Amino acid sequence: AFINEMLWSFGQTMLNQSMSLRGVEIVSAINISNTVNVLSKSCFLAIGVSLAILVGNALGAGDAELAIDTDRKVMFISFAISAAIGILVLCFAGFVPSLYNTEESVKAMATTFIRITAAMMPMQALINACYHTVKCGGRAIITFLYDAGYTWIICVPLAYCLAHFT
Repeated sequence: AFINEMLWSFGQTMLNQSMSLRGVEIVSAINISNTVNVLSKSCFLAIGVSLAILVGNALGAGDAELAIDTDRKVMFISFAISAAIGILVLCFAGFVPSLYNTEESVKAMATTFIRITAAMMPMQALINACYHTVKCGGRAIITFLYDAGYTWIICVPLAYCLAHFT
């Protein structure tokens, strides 16, 4: 788990470095949008951890049927709550960037980034729930491949190529 988190964190650093090559405006817009992103994602991230606890307890008790039922219900709740939060964020996407003393182009990019994040929030909630389901089922290698593997095999090379060759 430690190596997974370390590789994932370093991968995120590499992604940020690649994006920084596009200029200070992009970095500013990403920082503004990440403020909203972190706040809005905290709900489904917490639900994912709760899912792991509830499903893990059912699996530990040997009740696979309860585990599956609980998993499906919590996934639905996570999706529904994230969809509602995503709609709210979409409605107010331009508000947070307007609070910053920065160029209009940065505010426009930040608003676009916030809208993209809001639109993807229900899907991210399902992916997060699936991740925690797999993790509580004891499949550490799959979660390692999802976190560190995907980051280093797909995201980092793609970001590098986009930053350097476009």
